[in-house]
Amino acid sequence: WIKKLTSDLYKSKNCTILKNTTLIYTDTQNNFFALRKIYKTDKDKFLKKYIILLKIVAEHVIIATGLKERTLPKINLNQSNILLASTVNKLVYRFGLEVKNNVVIYTNNDFGWETAFKLLDKGIEIKAIIDTRKDCNISIKCPVFRGAQIIKTQGNLNVNSIKILDENNNRHIIQTSLIIVSGGFDLNLGAVSEIIDSLKWCSKNLTFIPKEYSSNLYFLTDFDNIYCLNSLIQNASKTSLNILKKYKAKGKNYEPLVFESKKINSELCQNNYFYNNKSFNFYNLIQSILFKSFLSNFNFKTEHGIKLNNLKLNAINVFSKDKLIQDEIKTNTLFNYGSSKVTLSFKDTQQTRDNNFSYQVNTPFRTTRCKEFYDKIGNIESHYNGWVLPKFFYKDKNNKDALISINQELSMTKKVGFSDESDLGKIAIVGQDTFKFLNSIKSMSDINLKEECFFTVYLKKGEFLFFDKLLVVVINKEYVLILLNSRIEKQFFDYLLSNLNSLNFDIKCSLFKESENFQVYSLVGSLSHKLLISKFQITNYSLSKKLKNKIYKFDYCGQEIFILFQKIGSELFANIIINSSSALKFVEDIYPNLKSLGGGLIGRESFEKIKLESGLISWNHLKKEELKMKTFSNNSKKENNHRFEANDIQIFPLEIIYSKMLYLIPIGHTKNIVIGSNVYSYKRGKKQFPLGKVTFCFYSIKNEKVIGLILFSKPINFESAIIENKSKNYQTICEVKKYDELFLGAQS
Repeated sequence: WIKKLTSDLYKSKNCTILKNTTLIYTDTQNNFFALRKIYKTDKDKFLKKYIILLKIVAEHVIIATGLKERTLPKINLNQSNILLASTVNKLVYRFGLEVKNNVVIYTNNDFGWETAFKLLDKGIEIKAIIDTRKDCNISIKCPVFRGAQIIKTQGNLNVNSIKILDENNNRHIIQTSLIIVSGGFDLNLGAVSEIIDSLKWCSKNLTFIPKEYSSNLYFLTDFDNIYCLNSLIQNASKTSLNILKKYKAKGKNYEPLVFESKKINSELCQNNYFYNNKSFNFYNLIQSILFKSFLSNFNFKTEHGIKLNNLKLNAINVFSKDKLIQDEIKTNTLFNYGSSKVTLSFKDTQQTRDNNFSYQVNTPFRTTRCKEFYDKIGNIESHYNGWVLPKFFYKDKNNKDALISINQELSMTKKVGFSDESDLGKIAIVGQDTFKFLNSIKSMSDINLKEECFFTVYLKKGEFLFFDKLLVVVINKEYVLILLNSRIEKQFFDYLLSNLNSLNFDIKCSLFKESENFQVYSLVGSLSHKLLISKFQITNYSLSKKLKNKIYKFDYCGQEIFILFQKIGSELFANIIINSSSALKFVEDIYPNLKSLGGGLIGRESFEKIKLESGLISWNHLKKEELKMKTFSNNSKKENNHRFEANDIQIFPLEIIYSKMLYLIPIGHTKNIVIGSNVYSYKRGKKQFPLGKVTFCFYSIKNEKVIGLILFSKPINFESAIIENKSKNYQTICEVKKYDELFLGAQS
């Protein structure tokens, strides 16, 4: 399609293509000067190079130089098996090459995660994703280290392991065969920024933009609308379209060549394929290239052990005659006789690189199915809240610097707020014995399961206390959906699977990971239930005072949508679970209702704070030891911390937790309660017997105090408690309240 496009452009009377041309200078009169290199045959029939100086007068200029991917600190791209993510994507998806297993991806932006998802879809094993951002909440089916960095690579010619430092300053050693690096993208302007005086670097959008408004100079580049202004792209597109219309140019549609994913594996080597009406066998063609191209030079060498990485293969000859691309592919390919596959290999020489620049990209997580719609309604990055705020959340629509605060988001409960929680993990249990299987799990045998209801349970492991929660959605007796923190999705799935396998196939049900199939949204506020009741014309609405509530099921765009109504304390909540294919339409449909009611989107972090203020215990902000993924230490022993073992995991329904929970509300203004502090009953100015330790605390914006929680199931005959800070020498006297005294009494 490129040949056809360039051929048509060459034939066009109003288009001139100048190859081998470099821009060197521009003035303020729209004059552009360039050097063009051409080759001519002299009188002796020798090829001679000529340089021609060109003066180009342009009424409108569009600069489209593409993007250049950056690297990250302490990473030498010239080490043998370290590649940029964009290079790996090009080698795999354009040229059909393969990647070995045990990959480590090191990134500070979402493109590294996109590469990971693509490799997982191809069955490639990813050993770990290391993201330097602490606030990146993307979920994936492989170990993830957030807020971590690589501090050392180990190995001589090939890197065979890396040492990383996680956000808690713990060190891990990970074995790997390939490191994929993604440090974000810059415009590949080269010397253009030195030539054009009106350029400046925009750190907000990570791209070059004009210093002053220019009616005739535009920059055209787009990478998922992340690294450049939409307005610049739109202006450039409109300008180019107007220029084409002015000269009465005719538009043509060009469809690029697309390789189907199923053809980018070993099948490609085994079957005959047709391209441009010519049939060829990929494997035979590769062999012919191998012996034709490599036996004639010194690239083919045999060494002791017949190392496969010495069999360099210029496989790119099959696709392209571009020498630069050929060289790039040739140094990174491997031909394996045994498997009949073309595989990525690595250079066997180590060089040094001086210009090892890096940039930290802080981009909030926005990879939901509705990302483009959020971009459309207008948003701005808000790092303090892990969200992208819509434009109608500005205090003054003309003042984009006056952003809404968390306090204002909390005030949304007086109206209606909408939160996107689609990054939750989702596990489905399907089969006629679903209830029987759930009741067979230790500590779930006493839970009374019934159809079309939902309830919350908490996970406890020994002295680790309660470390996470699950929302169990019982759609019917043969289908149960579990929503959970994406960081523990894989481990909990394996835990359920081990329980199922231990039953020796006596239970008829199956487990499925449904994370990509459903999107989850939440509404909060006094108008949240009213909005959904009106939207879906719910006539049999009722809200149970118990913590188990009814599920409402509707047909929406040919898919089922499930609505879960809750009342916690004095606040109304609703969860919406919908098929991913209908998610965008649902958000677009509900958006006008949000605006008409004076509501809007709420950040995930603020949504958790609203839950806390309403009495729902949330463990998302608990400063806890995170469940660690498998790592390798120096002695190559696997670490196995806090894994889901059938013998020590306990599952508690929410009502049991609440019955054992005491709230400690400081008397007077304080912010000094910390998790792990010792708590004692307090009477007549003296501390009495120990009550336990603070298991959770949060800062209440309503009360402007830190509130502590402890587990204490015995009857209480005291009204006050004293907390001793475990690390500093001070005490805090608190009023003691049970959960039902604070919140359940407010329910109607």
